[in-house]
Amino acid sequence: MSEYTISRRTLLTGAAATTAVLASSAVWAQQSEEPVILYGTTGGIVEEVQRRTIFDPFTAATGIKVVSVPYPKLAKVEAMVSTNTVDLDFWEIDGKEVGILGRRNLLEPIDYSLLRSGLREDLIPNAALDHGVGTIVWGAGIVYSASTFKEGAHPRSWADVWDVSKFPGPRTLPDPAYHIGPIEAALLADGVPADKLYPIDVDRAFASLDKIKPHIVKFWSTSPEGLNLMTSGNALVGMNTLGRVIVMKHEGKDPGINIEFNQAMAKISYWGMPKSAPHPKNFHRLLDFYLEPKNHAAFLNAYPAYGMTITSAQPYIDPTTLPNRINSPEKVPNLVMLNDAWWMEEDNSGRSNFERVNERWASWIGN
Repeated sequence: MSEYTISRRTLLTGAAATTAVLASSAVWAQQSEEPVILYGTTGGIVEEVQRRTIFDPFTAATGIKVVSVPYPKLAKVEAMVSTNTVDLDFWEIDGKEVGILGRRNLLEPIDYSLLRSGLREDLIPNAALDHGVGTIVWGAGIVYSASTFKEGAHPRSWADVWDVSKFPGPRTLPDPAYHIGPIEAALLADGVPADKLYPIDVDRAFASLDKIKPHIVKFWSTSPEGLNLMTSGNALVGMNTLGRVIVMKHEGKDPGINIEFNQAMAKISYWGMPKSAPHPKNFHRLLDFYLEPKNHAAFLNAYPAYGMTITSAQPYIDPTTLPNRINSPEKVPNLVMLNDAWWMEEDNSGRSNFERVNERWASWIGN
């Protein structure tokens, strides 16, 4: 199993294996920094909970403020590093981005010597990488209008999402630049078994997307945008990150949409730091603060959809929230485990599968 692939065993057991090697101490470890950290974010519910449970307590304890800046895509990170205009300290990325950017020397290595003793052993498998630390297990899946499709008569698979005759109405999906895109969903809709998705048949995926494209009101690029398309009623069926919907319901809010957990797609999310980040030492302090077991659990209890990456946080997790989480035992058998290793593979020109698919997408979406 690749270090960028999350397994069912990882999701269920949280065993404390690690694939990272110890990063050497950086020169900046001895440098002083202004009391600020620049966080690349898309905003929304996740950041609101992060601020309430992690960032604000961290600021109160250290005096270091966490300031939000726009979320960067891969090309933006490469441009910032190459021109020495890096204006963020960290952002949430997935395994393929850790691999692609790390291999191209666009990420600072994580200096585990600045984090608490035993942290790497405490992290779930594949969460302690050279250039990123796993902070949550999360996922995306099928969402549908609760008023249009009643429980038991709703889309239950990606094939159903593609079936506009049986389940009529406008659709929305993410574009493939997002962490979890439509490519795997398109293959599942076309009948590819979950354990046969990789290596991805790109031609087959786009042929499947051809069938659903006329019914898509918009391919969204951020999770809040996708959620708004659903809650506004502009789309009746689609894909979205599941955490936002789960948390809204947990807080007693009615988003007007429901989730089908069958064939939901799961992966680890990482915090990564771009090369020449302005406040690397402060970032490590925040990372260390967040990955303290009680602090990790505080965020997860307030956002009861994600899975933990710190095994020692288990005693502090509210047991009443466990059924909501994407990696709860009853959900894991029907999850689709995404393989970031395929997406980060490069051809002889140095282009990754992720970049090649997005180049093809840019041509396809305009036709």
